[in-house]
Amino acid sequence: ELKEAGKWALRVVPNKYAPCSGAGAPHRRIDGNFISISGYGIAEVVIESRKHNETLATYSLHEIENILTAYLVRYRELTKLHPKIDLVTIFRNYGPLAGTSLLHPHSQIIATPIVPAGLRDSFYEARRYCDAFGTCVVCDYIKHELELGTRIVLCNEHFVVLEPFAARVPFETWIVPLRHHAGFDLRDDELPALATAISTTFRKLHKLMHQPSYNLIIKTAPAGQENVEHLHWYIEILVRTAGPAGFELGSGIYINPIPPEEAATLLRDIVM
Repeated sequence: ELKEAGKWALRVVPNKYAPCSGAGAPHRRIDGNFISISGYGIAEVVIESRKHNETLATYSLHEIENILTAYLVRYRELTKLHPKIDLVTIFRNYGPLAGTSLLHPHSQIIATPIVPAGLRDSFYEARRYCDAFGTCVVCDYIKHELELGTRIVLCNEHFVVLEPFAARVPFETWIVPLRHHAGFDLRDDELPALATAISTTFRKLHKLMHQPSYNLIIKTAPAGQENVEHLHWYIEILVRTAGPAGFELGSGIYINPIPPEEAATLLRDIVM
């Protein structure tokens, strides 16, 4: 709990409707060709503010810094103090199209004893790239994007905000730290820089799209791999204007009607 002026300003509490439980231990079970695991894990809710109607577009920078600090504290505790945890996922759902279950401003943290196959595949490809070229794929990627400039929304001394090359949905946005680190991590001077990048990005999105639904996810390395060379944490924002249709579900190929270069230009041109 974070208190200011004698009153709570932010709280982290167990999720009342948790999809997993910290009781017992994870147990794997084989059923024919299938392997399942018991629902072990830790689920928490970050109650971001006492105010009922705040958003990332309306929070003060100080309030966003408080939220990021809470994320960081819980991430470190869950990865260091719980040896059965392999992955900590920090995310924020906003709006009816993003799966929001509570109206009060909040984020969620779920820690699990497994790394799902899709993430394992992306981590494997990042390792292959590093083995082949001796560098981090994300570091090389943001270097190329900064040189090109057409998909950059904004940049400060510590973070770059961009529309990714193969954006799956209109205005998919990444906030990437310039400093290489595999696990979610913030130095003292990086905290206000990230708060500013988040605030500016969401004020632009809200001004352009009138409070769109979105999912914000912190993409980070598995527990125990926070310092590896081949992974690089970042924040992913998926704006939700519609759900995937049959072609996307059947093929895994996304149809995005707004090219990332156009989306970046639209966001860059919004004056705050």
